[in-house]
Amino acid sequence: MKIPKSSEDLIKEIFLCVDLNEELGDLRLRQLIRLLPKVSDEIIIKSVIKVFNNIDRNETLYLDQLFAGKILISINPKSVLDLKSILNEILENWNKSIRDMPLWLFNNYTKNDLNNELSLILNDSFESNERRDKVETMMWWIKSM
Repeated sequence: MKIPKSSEDLIKEIFLCVDLNEELGDLRLRQLIRLLPKVSDEIIIKSVIKVFNNIDRNETLYLDQLFAGKILISINPKSVLDLKSILNEILENWNKSIRDMPLWLFNNYTKNDLNNELSLILNDSFESNERRDKVETMMWWIKSM
């Protein structure tokens, strides 16, 4: 396994970890996590967001997001990305049982900023019921932390 040099490299590695999970368990993921301190926070964050936003792997969606979430929590990359844009990218496809994404958001943004952004989405009458439901779940996760 090589150190990922781009977000595409890291996404491929995450998907490979998931695809080999039945054979190897989380061994490959743990090996990948040991390499990631050598990868920029920006690459890690962009990769994880793309994994959470990916709609091409429905059969492995849960594990894809679970493994990406474990990376977020293990590495805790610092983000300078706009919170609103992150939420807009991940909410549509986010599996509500993956608590690592809200936990990472909570650890990287102020609770007030996070609650404000989530409230804006929740109170937007143009938002779908599904997105509002996901926002409510994310707020529940955040309150439980």
